[in-house]
Amino acid sequence: MFAGKPLIQQTIDVIYDFFDEIIVTSDDIKILECVQLKDKIVLSKRPDFLASDRSKVIDTVKHYFDLNDGKGFNQIWLCLPTCPLKSEEDIKKGLESLDHSIDGVISITEYEFPPDLGLLLKKNGLIKGYKPEFPFATGDSRSQDQRKVYRPNGAYYGMWWDSFSKYKNFYRGKIVGSFMPRERSIDIDTILDFVIAETIHLYYHSLKHEN
Repeated sequence: MFAGKPLIQQTIDVIYDFFDEIIVTSDDIKILECVQLKDKIVLSKRPDFLASDRSKVIDTVKHYFDLNDGKGFNQIWLCLPTCPLKSEEDIKKGLESLDHSIDGVISITEYEFPPDLGLLLKKNGLIKGYKPEFPFATGDSRSQDQRKVYRPNGAYYGMWWDSFSKYKNFYRGKIVGSFMPRERSIDIDTILDFVIAETIHLYYHSLKHEN
């Protein structure tokens, strides 16, 4: 449960009005049973070979792409429930970014800490710079002076159907990044991520009611 509803339902509610068909897939029947059934929603028990500890989400996308190829869809999107703070405005912005001059769009946000200032830990416990120049050792350590680097936040990946048929990968071809602010870009991998995401949600929800 996330802010009073199943985590997976958060994403379904946000994206529902934007797509002709929404496939909700899981190997866990209990998760599928959490979904509110409406028109356009298709529940699919994920095959075991796509639900192992070593499975990749792109393989699941390719599986459902192949099952639906030839049905007349012109785009394919992946929207992960682990980025629950995305908004309808974020989805709309991503859709509008996907014009015919590009192959796909990915939601991104900026790194919280400049990667160029990162450290590597060697087996003997000694540290070295992630960059060979080692900014901390050269004195170039002001975070404001570092180049801005972005990361995918897991909110959505979208591609033209024909482009995905060609590349079978959301990162190949001409891909644009659709920026989302950090406060809506929490990607839940741990309990700490979950607590942070829910706290942010409750904070902004309370502000909205105050206004």
